[in-house]
Amino acid sequence: MKTGLLSLLSGILIFLLGIVGIPAWVILHFLLAPSLDSQFLVPGRIEVRIEEPGRYYLWNDFQTVFNGTTFSASEVLPTGYVIRIVGPDGGELPFIADTSISSSIGSSSKNSIGYVNVNAPAKLAVEVGGAVPPRVFSFARFTLFGTLATVAAALGGIAILCLAGLALAVFGIVRIVRARKTAA
Repeated sequence: MKTGLLSLLSGILIFLLGIVGIPAWVILHFLLAPSLDSQFLVPGRIEVRIEEPGRYYLWNDFQTVFNGTTFSASEVLPTGYVIRIVGPDGGELPFIADTSISSSIGSSSKNSIGYVNVNAPAKLAVEVGGAVPPRVFSFARFTLFGTLATVAAALGGIAILCLAGLALAVFGIVRIVRARKTAA
């Protein structure tokens, strides 16, 4: 009976870890993750330190708050922007126009302007000029696939822990019932 009760309690704890612990971890992971966006006002320039190679996007943050000021602009950029991404050697990286991605979180919305491929860690200068009205842009990796991988791993972990917890709890209940029948 003692092992049955221990199995039942262990199963309940494992189930609770799966149903409460993993979702709490995922929520905390996203809430406490540092923002990787480097926002800046354009026309203007920002220097960014790239730690991981990959594809980095220049974003039009058409609805956002920047330095305590709310910005709300058209999703469509007016003509006249001159964009340069300068590498550590002073050479320009090829900027590929790509307006196919958009993102909205809460009251902030942005869409992609284009991207550069960065092959090694480096310090880059993002320069946006032209005779254009002020706007907020940002420069960051597109993280949808990393977010989806985290959510998929969490769902898999929830399923495994919940099923294992239920199986252990049922095993414990069966052991308790058998022990009571044997004792009677």
